[in-house]
Amino acid sequence: MAETQENHVNSGSESTNGTAPRKIALITGITGQDGSYLTEFLLQKGYEVHGLIRRSSNFNTQRINHIYIDPHNHSKALMKLHYADLTDASSLRRWIDEIHPDEVYNLAAQSHVAVSFEIPDFTADVVATGALRLLEAVRSHIATTGRSHIKYYQAGSSEMFGATPPPQAENTPFHPRSPYAVSKVAAHWYTVNYREAYGIYACNGILFNHESPRRGENFVTRKITRAVGRIKVGLQSKLFLGNLQASRDWGFAGDYVEAMWLMLQQEKPDDYVVATEESHSVEEFLKVSFGYVGLKWEDHVVIDKRYFRPAEVDNLKGDSSKARKVLGWKPKVGFEQLVKMMVDEDVELAKREKVLVDAGNSTAWMKYGLPILVIPSPAESGQIKILYKARCTTHSKLPKTAQVSAKQKITRAVGRIKVGLQSKLFLGNLQASRDWGFAGDYVEAMWLMLQQEKPDDYVVATEESHSVEEFLKMSFGYVGLKWEDHVVIDKRYFRPAER
Repeated sequence: MAETQENHVNSGSESTNGTAPRKIALITGITGQDGSYLTEFLLQKGYEVHGLIRRSSNFNTQRINHIYIDPHNHSKALMKLHYADLTDASSLRRWIDEIHPDEVYNLAAQSHVAVSFEIPDFTADVVATGALRLLEAVRSHIATTGRSHIKYYQAGSSEMFGATPPPQAENTPFHPRSPYAVSKVAAHWYTVNYREAYGIYACNGILFNHESPRRGENFVTRKITRAVGRIKVGLQSKLFLGNLQASRDWGFAGDYVEAMWLMLQQEKPDDYVVATEESHSVEEFLKVSFGYVGLKWEDHVVIDKRYFRPAEVDNLKGDSSKARKVLGWKPKVGFEQLVKMMVDEDVELAKREKVLVDAGNSTAWMKYGLPILVIPSPAESGQIKILYKARCTTHSKLPKTAQVSAKQKITRAVGRIKVGLQSKLFLGNLQASRDWGFAGDYVEAMWLMLQQEKPDDYVVATEESHSVEEFLKMSFGYVGLKWEDHVVIDKRYFRPAER
């Protein structure tokens, strides 16, 4: 989303009124549900927010696109993104040293319980050892710089309690029932250990299930409300689910991020359970969500045993009395209000999706973007253009280290500039030349290599080389534009070896 900042960031950047230094927060998992709400909350509190994101071929910044400000507008761009990973200790230490955060929020995780059974090694590496790497980076930074005021928040999970009967509080024994939950328990105790061993201000927030319209679509609550919207407008007929009797303490994610922040504002670090203290089953969630739009869930839900976990967690219900007393926190959004909020958003999303389907562009619809923009008639053009603008991700918003290849960045900008959604494209070295070919052709070569009698190594290329400038001329010229009118050279996009 925002571009990587190369200049050193001192702790407590200058505030807008010049009276007090602005606090700096570093968030891992900033592109997730909690990260997006926490970023909004901290920006409203006057923070400068830095987020660490992983490199991905698919864009996943849609939850924070609405708070993006072009980093070239230095005075207003208070959210900045940087390329790092919890599996890469060097990147964590480098950015902590560079950013000088006052508060560190570790929200990143492989957070899907069912998936953790399929990729347990990766889950443990990111969730458990990743937290250890980040804690060690904070400890090392404090030891080197003397900045002992840094505060650390570790995102725990109610899944850590697992089979322990409710209600579950801070002193309730953990009995995790999945690789994800076990990894969260490890991260919890790493946090306690670094607090006790090194005196770091480190808190564990044991948050019970918290949902929102920004929840990932493979989580059961969002899977349900997404299906409700699609069924309501005729894009889907059935919803496949597992255990409908599992009960959870569901709250609104937007409420819960306030509790995270409040933990780091106390005189002494501690651990807190954050929950609504109400438990509802998946079946109850179905009744409220389907009933809200005049449907019967029984007509559409099909039980599929493949969605049952190997080790089920039957009932989670939190006791958040400590957080309410010490932090002064309490949830604002109730269960039914939360469900209806999610359904409202997903019904609107389904309606926008249906516009494309009805226009004959169902193949153009992608979960978080439109690879092709086709406007079938003047009457519908406004709807489709709005959808396009709201759902796509601009490549220029991503950190330079997370950018896609220059050629795709260029063609993406050409499309947006042509329809008036973008005006400038920031690039680096235009003289760099490459042998560019079509990926669809190249995969045939991969296959052909394995059909030969004997194994060997091969170069696959077009045997033509073209510069970035040539690519610009052809792509902009193809739609009747001059690339010189829109391209701005930014030295931050030059590779270290090119400077």
